[in-house]
Amino acid sequence: FQNALSGKLDLPSGKTQADVDFVVESYHGEDGNWYRKYKSGWVEQGGITDIVPATQSVTTITLFKPFASTVYGIVAANNPASINWATHADLQITAKTTTSFGVSANVSNNNRINWYACGQGE
Repeated sequence: FQNALSGKLDLPSGKTQADVDFVVESYHGEDGNWYRKYKSGWVEQGGITDIVPATQSVTTITLFKPFASTVYGIVAANNPASINWATHADLQITAKTTTSFGVSANVSNNNRINWYACGQGE
């Protein structure tokens, strides 16, 4: 009985699967990286990434799933487990493409960031 219900979706009254969006593919790694792709093609993805000090080049983050265009949102924040952050570090998103984006910060040590990106996938 349990196997028969595995992967099924409870729908609101009067709705069919054609009426709702749901996750069709996902990944979650032990390293904190993850993604979700929805039936509509919408993609959410994120992770934890080491970045280099601002005196070095921009750190490129390769997306797990490509976006259809560069019109997608990105949020990046200091990783609280990273002990090297100054009291204030300006993160900058640069070099945004459909498959990657760059991050730089005004810090003197290597640090980690948490990042999240969402938008229409390919």
